[in-house]
Amino acid sequence: MSETKEVVKVAPAGVPATYDYGDDAGAGFEGTKGSDLSVPFLGVLQANSPQVEDNKNGKLIKRTFAIEFGKGDEKWADKFERDCAQRVKPLNIKRKKGVHSGTLQAFIKKALEEGVDIPLDVFGAYRQRFAKIKMKA
Repeated sequence: MSETKEVVKVAPAGVPATYDYGDDAGAGFEGTKGSDLSVPFLGVLQANSPQVEDNKNGKLIKRTFAIEFGKGDEKWADKFERDCAQRVKPLNIKRKKGVHSGTLQAFIKKALEEGVDIPLDVFGAYRQRFAKIKMKA
């Protein structure tokens, strides 16, 4: 029977465990030089870290503003977009339109309950039959 070695050392909480691979240490890496290995790892500060601006590197920081227009504010949103386009220094504006899935679901449900004919395929909706099963006590 072969001898078994303990490879994992028990370390106190919060301390990384070390490993002893014994005679197998480096197996498979014969003839490998340090220049053959590369570890693409970089310790990076968080973008909002004060060290970024404190070291005069504020130009690295990208600032984002999100302005949300509510339902029915289409005219106001159009005017805002026109005003931004007329600036001497152009703004990089990304305009998105969307409907929250819960709002869309409630709209479709209400329309179907009221008998309104809506194109279900356009909304990606379908009728689903289901049965409720109640167990007797």
